[in-house]
Amino acid sequence: TISCLLDADPAVVGVVYQEMVKILNIEAPLINVTDVIEGYSQEYKISSTHVSEEMAETSKDLTKRAVALVELAADSWIVTGRRPIPIIMAAVYLAWQS
Repeated sequence: TISCLLDADPAVVGVVYQEMVKILNIEAPLINVTDVIEGYSQEYKISSTHVSEEMAETSKDLTKRAVALVELAADSWIVTGRRPIPIIMAAVYLAWQS
């Protein structure tokens, strides 16, 4: 995330971002969590060309299960106040292991 790259407090980066959006009068695009998870799923080398057949997984199937896990975690308030990238990585890993 930007705060990690800048070695800055994420709360401060969030406040600065919100102020920039307000001052510049721009509309920030909404990010679809499915697209982010799909991007991460495609980065992992878990196709049949990289791992054994029983461990291989298509990106589409992996994304579908990972999105379901993230939605379940959101419904049960597990993700509240958490950083999104570790949650996405954990969901993709758990989806791959399931």
